[in-house]
Amino acid sequence: MIKISKRHISIIGASIIFFSILGTLFIYNWNQYQTNRDQFKNCNDSWCVRISGNVNYEMSVGISYLLNDSFARVENQEFQVLNSFETNYNKTLSGVVLWDILNQTGLLRGNSSLIQFQASDGYKSFKLPLRIIQNFPKMIIIVTHIDGKLIPPKENGGDGPLMAAVDYPSLINDSEVEQIFNDNQQDFVYNSQYNVKYLNSIIII
Repeated sequence: MIKISKRHISIIGASIIFFSILGTLFIYNWNQYQTNRDQFKNCNDSWCVRISGNVNYEMSVGISYLLNDSFARVENQEFQVLNSFETNYNKTLSGVVLWDILNQTGLLRGNSSLIQFQASDGYKSFKLPLRIIQNFPKMIIIVTHIDGKLIPPKENGGDGPLMAAVDYPSLINDSEVEQIFNDNQQDFVYNSQYNVKYLNSIIII
């Protein structure tokens, strides 16, 4: 007859508890992943942002989700803007934290490293390291309001209904960003390149 010591019984018991918790977390995360994938598979809103590329699944986020607190938001935050003419000014913006969308929905793959914003008129921003979005989450947002007011759509003379915005301080002295601008024949880094109006697509690379 094999005798099992109290120590072995404790180890076996702890292992059972550990793997039970691990299994529960796996099932929860898998169910959440499936729910997110189904929820954002299609978009019937008046305006949608499509996120595609090097992702676990493609998704479309409608403007109603960006206005109903489904994701973390920043409200009336001052964003510093530097444009290609070296003009510096501030804008008061409100919108959704992009990193919260990417993080909550489990979109990113392990080798996802860059992001690119695209407008409905075909304009594409330079690439931006995902690392910056993760490190400065409240500085990279999908903008819904300027000066506390919803952004009018293009047909009404506005830049919306959605825009991308990257606060200039998040880019300062970043060697990878500097290299991206050098590769695009630009002498200095300016964030207006990423402040894309009529935003309707985000490409993960």
